[in-house]
Amino acid sequence: MDDEKARLGTVVALEEKRRQRDAHAIRKLVQEKDEADRGMGRENDAARHRRKMQERTEAEHAKFEAAEQQKKLELVTRGLQGMRVESDKETRKLNKHGTKATKKREQRR
Repeated sequence: MDDEKARLGTVVALEEKRRQRDAHAIRKLVQEKDEADRGMGRENDAARHRRKMQERTEAEHAKFEAAEQQKKLELVTRGLQGMRVESDKETRKLNKHGTKATKKREQRR
């Protein structure tokens, strides 16, 4: 009977050690999972930051391109206005030597 009590005590002690080891392994796995999740959170934050910087860069580039297009449009418009002024001057010169009707039109301006 003492042998059986000793064996039973040993089995109980071994079972307790096994439970502690299993609990320790589970805690370790949970801790590793938490650390991995936090690491992914940092990676996600870094990726989000990179995307935002890329979007800002693209937005700034688009803004710059729009400004350049506006400048080109203004230059073309000014050029066309300048050409129109020159054309009007040439027309007036021609009209000075033209008919009475063209002189009347010129006087109306």
